[in-house]
Amino acid sequence: MKAVVFTSPSQVDLTQRPEPRPGGPSESLIAVIACGLCGSDARTMTDPPRMPCRPDTVLGHEIVGRIVEPSDSGRFTAGDVVVVVPNYPCRTCQSCRRGLINLCDRFDHIGAISDGGLTERLWVPDEFVHPVPNGLDPHVAVLAEPLACVLNGTTRARWSPGEPAVVLGGGPIGLLFTVMAKLAGVHPLVVTEPNPARAGLAHELGADHVIDPRDGDAPLQMVAAVGERGATTVVDAVGTLLPTALEVVAKGGEILVFGVDHAGEVTIAPSTIVDKEISIHGVYIAKGTFPLALNLLARHQDLFAKIVTDVYALDDWAEAKAALCGQKAAGKILVLAGAGRSH
Repeated sequence: MKAVVFTSPSQVDLTQRPEPRPGGPSESLIAVIACGLCGSDARTMTDPPRMPCRPDTVLGHEIVGRIVEPSDSGRFTAGDVVVVVPNYPCRTCQSCRRGLINLCDRFDHIGAISDGGLTERLWVPDEFVHPVPNGLDPHVAVLAEPLACVLNGTTRARWSPGEPAVVLGGGPIGLLFTVMAKLAGVHPLVVTEPNPARAGLAHELGADHVIDPRDGDAPLQMVAAVGERGATTVVDAVGTLLPTALEVVAKGGEILVFGVDHAGEVTIAPSTIVDKEISIHGVYIAKGTFPLALNLLARHQDLFAKIVTDVYALDDWAEAKAALCGQKAAGKILVLAGAGRSH
């Protein structure tokens, strides 16, 4: 079957793989409908890599598919449309035993450690599969994984109606934070983004102001937009913008650091954190938030659908890869496993 395989940062190609085999009796065979591309996929392809990936692994972790061979558990039947939780905790390490299953010490990340969804079929344990609500377009349901990760942050955020917020970075993750902020009644909402297409999409999704971070006075523009007090909540959706976040956050405010760049380093003045009594929260992947993500996608399908802007067939992997690594897409890029027309 066809699959996109990571061999090295400079060699991530569409190739042929043997049919997958089940790892246990509680696994179901899923025919992939679509797989979203993530910034972490792009970071595996930098040299040196900014995101680790095991060689000879099929990439892709934002997966929606259809059950082909259900397991004996009885949870699913052939034809069910489902999404996949791509991170398998061991449940025995100290982190798991403390309830921090999203911080497992021995995670199996599909698409990085074991084979992922940029292929035609894969076996997945039933406990990591969620049914897609009736009426939810699979091309929107593919956003369940990144939205579930965002919700791990927003469910802890202190933003509320009428409170100002800033989202640093208008890529797909920043756009998901933008939607969640507007649904929460945040106002004014400022998004920073240099890409004109992404900036336009941020406006369309509800951002009150979109600022180009390349402007020399960008932090001053942000403060002017949210008010002299600063932003109650600032989201770093890039992972290297903590210094900017510290400039624009209000006293007593909070910063959510979401983006991951393992090669990124920043310099900050710790006294600012103390002087302004700022709370800084790291947000790592999803934590029991897939059901909520699917519910929100179903309830606000037309809104979230705007984030999916580019769709490629699996056969057009080279074009999809170029769009991802060149940041040419305004929003989320999907790769269709079956025959499909790129657009």
